[in-house]
Amino acid sequence: VTLNLKNKLVLDREKTKGETIATAEENAISALDVYVFASETENGDYSFMERFAYRNTPDAVLPAGASELQLTPTDADAKETTGLLKVKKGLFIKLYCIANNTTLIDPAIDKAVETADFTPLTLNGNEDEKQTVATVGTPLETTFATWHTHLLTSTVPADTLATPLAMTGALTTPLDLTDFGSAARVQAGIRLTRLVARYDIINEAGSSRF
Repeated sequence: VTLNLKNKLVLDREKTKGETIATAEENAISALDVYVFASETENGDYSFMERFAYRNTPDAVLPAGASELQLTPTDADAKETTGLLKVKKGLFIKLYCIANNTTLIDPAIDKAVETADFTPLTLNGNEDEKQTVATVGTPLETTFATWHTHLLTSTVPADTLATPLAMTGALTTPLDLTDFGSAARVQAGIRLTRLVARYDIINEAGSSRF
């Protein structure tokens, strides 16, 4: 699966005076985790199947069980990035991406999610024939969707925003990987959305008196 990540802000030209809103530092991807959820049927229950991870430092340790993901920026400002996922075939899949944030919180128990909380589903059959799910993975997609990134706390001085900014994106329209006769790459476009809003204020002293 060829992954195209788009994280450039869409500008409202009638309200925006400048072209540069997000800087290269804000757009950069220092870490990216792609979670793959799969189901035998397009409208079935999706559960965790595998995880891909990218870290921008060569000596970084990837999460246990994660496959390495190679990312390639398409321009100097990192407004668009491409990657290649070698996803297991045989099922329908959905993709969830989290950039620049490696900690997820389970609000049901108010604790950080651990690597051990992910158990891949298992399959019946071999890689050259139609497969069925032998055991469902953990978590289910419905549970994963309730998890969130770390919340900032005003009473903790070090709990501040930093670049590159955390971003999320998802492909919730299922990709059909059940055709073993096809060797073509499947395109998946995901727009990454920043988890914070940015306001650029241009002050005119004569009008505002500031």
